[in-house]
Amino acid sequence: MNLFNLLPLGPLDGGRAFRALARGGRWLVVAGLLAAYWATKEGLLVLLVLVGALRAFGSEAPASDRRTLAEYLVLVGGLSALLLVPDPTSAPTR
Repeated sequence: MNLFNLLPLGPLDGGRAFRALARGGRWLVVAGLLAAYWATKEGLLVLLVLVGALRAFGSEAPASDRRTLAEYLVLVGGLSALLLVPDPTSAPTR
C-alpha cells in the first residue's frame, strides 16, 4: 500500500514529488525504481517505473529539489527492503 502512494500521479505523494523534480531527478527516480524492482521482483514497482518514465517527459520544475529526490529514493529503498524481510507467519509448520 505504501509503494502505491509513491505512484507519480495526481494527489498521491509520488505525484507531488515528481512535480518538484526537474527531468534529471525524475530519471534518477526511475533508475531507483528499476533497481528496487531488480532486487525485489515486486510487480507494483513495474507500474511505478512505467508511470515514472512517462511522467519524466512532462512539465518539470525549474530546478530539482534535492531533498525531495533524496526522500523519494530513501522511501523506495526502505519499502523495497521491507519486501525482502521473510514473513514469519508464512513459514511452514512442522
